[in-house]
Amino acid sequence: MDLSVTEDTEASLVASPTSQQVALFRYITQAVISAPRTTDPANPSWHDKMLMYDPIILEDLTAWLNAGQLDRVGHDGEVAPGDVKKWCESKSNLRGKERKRF
Repeated sequence: MDLSVTEDTEASLVASPTSQQVALFRYITQAVISAPRTTDPANPSWHDKMLMYDPIILEDLTAWLNAGQLDRVGHDGEVAPGDVKKWCESKSNLRGKERKRF
């Protein structure tokens, strides 16, 4: 675990992922990136939504992953919304902090 202090002097507790989480995160990344892109701009793929900085609803992304996308990339099992949240935070440039208005 890493306890770091940000510029705003807020204490942030950042836990490094376990080896199981690292393996799961690889599967989630592969599922999101390798999913076919949509041609309908009104219904973008999950990867497109992330590239456009659209808000991601964790329960919807989790349901999509558990509906066969993780099986497609070789992961045998389901993922919990908490793990999907940790994956999102690991890919975020905010690193667990919330976006603030300036």
